[in-house]
Amino acid sequence: MSAAPAADVAPDGSPVEVFERLPAEPAAGYVRRAVTPGAEVLELGCGAGRITRALLAAGHRVVAVDQSPAMLARVPAGAERILADATTVDLRRRFDGVVLGSYLVNHPTLGRRFLATTACHLAADGTAVVQRYDPWWVRSATTGEAAVGPVTVRVTRLVPGATRFEATVVYELGERRWEQAIEAAILDDADFDTLTAEAGLVRGRWLDEHRTWAALHHRTRAGTAVGGVSPAPG
Repeated sequence: MSAAPAADVAPDGSPVEVFERLPAEPAAGYVRRAVTPGAEVLELGCGAGRITRALLAAGHRVVAVDQSPAMLARVPAGAERILADATTVDLRRRFDGVVLGSYLVNHPTLGRRFLATTACHLAADGTAVVQRYDPWWVRSATTGEAAVGPVTVRVTRLVPGATRFEATVVYELGERRWEQAIEAAILDDADFDTLTAEAGLVRGRWLDEHRTWAALHHRTRAGTAVGGVSPAPG
């Protein structure tokens, strides 16, 4: 098995072809059920477009933002593709749905800025869908591997600290192999809710049983209450 060339890797260490080949589900399903059918959706840090592709197929209009030209080149042409840093981009538009996946909220220094961008692009009555690392999994320091579509994902090192963790993830696709080093903040429920509140957002409900995908709304949206988990996808 051979190591893939560095040109195949985005600036954050994410392997481009792997992220294109990873299945869109169940993540895309969480987004589809959280936002209004047919809504225009902004995806921040869209990567190679696996969720974008699924949203387009479901009839959504999608604006896809990523800072990696190699990743953005894989996003379907049906989306409006924008090469930009998701911590600073200002499209001067509001969207019914905003997606912040890829654990960007857990970035050790930029999580607040990613959430600020999410909030400033979210319509008054819109829904943001945000993904975090499972804090219970992180604190358990459990390594292992799983087949995710055609990709084998192996966590070979996981070291939790008081507020952050470090991990090494190996991806295998056919005969190729990539290794990615990760450093991220640990966000318990209270930490997550504090960050979202600083951005003017509030958690409406968890979208999956592992409490890693959350639906967020502006704090001024009537009827919003923190708590609850939506049914798991079929």
